[in-house]
Amino acid sequence: RFPALARQALAPGGVVYLRTDDADYYAQMREVFTGAEGFVAVETPVELAAVTTDFEREFNARGIPTLRAAYRRDT
Repeated sequence: RFPALARQALAPGGVVYLRTDDADYYAQMREVFTGAEGFVAVETPVELAAVTTDFEREFNARGIPTLRAAYRRDT
């Protein structure tokens, strides 16, 4: 249901940026958005990926990677 809500909220060309440290949740997010009508996968900009939270830095320091995905609403 989230992709449909995001599609309503975003203007054409708007992007949903996702990030998590949980591999199972990441796989679920990718599956949901890959199958969603009206979205195409895009890269997370390097500048945005460089912005990290305290939690993210802590997990990365422990060797837990940040997993990122981004989806652009098509027209």
